Amino acid sequence: MKMIVYTEVEFDAAHKLGSDDLGDQELYGECSRMHGHRYKLKVGVSELKHCRNVIATGMVINFKELKNLLKEHVIKKYDHKYLNDVLLELKNITTAENMIIIIWQELQPLLKELHLDLRYLGLWETPTSYVELINNEETK
Repeated sequence: MKMIVYTEVEFDAAHKLGSDDLGDQELYGECSRMHGHRYKLKVGVSELKHCRNVIATGMVINFKELKNLLKEHVIKKYDHKYLNDVLLELKNITTAENMIIIIWQELQPLLKELHLDLRYLGLWETPTSYVELINNEETK
């Protein structure tokens, strides 16, 4: 068994999809023009050592501590920003799929320092359209 703790945060940001190499209007349609979203990020973490902290404290992590980490490393970076300027490495292809990979790469080492394993990320671009990244493997 693996216990996973989840929390969610939201942020507002603008972007446009496009690349010099791809036919923007044909591939991305209306999204090739600047527009904004209210993103929702759901994060799931578990302990690296099976239930050691849960037995000692009753918590995998304090929800407030996890939310503060997300505020510092996600909200501060993305909220009310133009994502094409923030995520230069994505070369204007700031899709939810590309963004979730970047966010995973940013959060994973921070959580490991807290002896936590990043198990799940969900990023909603709209209330009905989202992408998930799931880590099903046990981290030693």
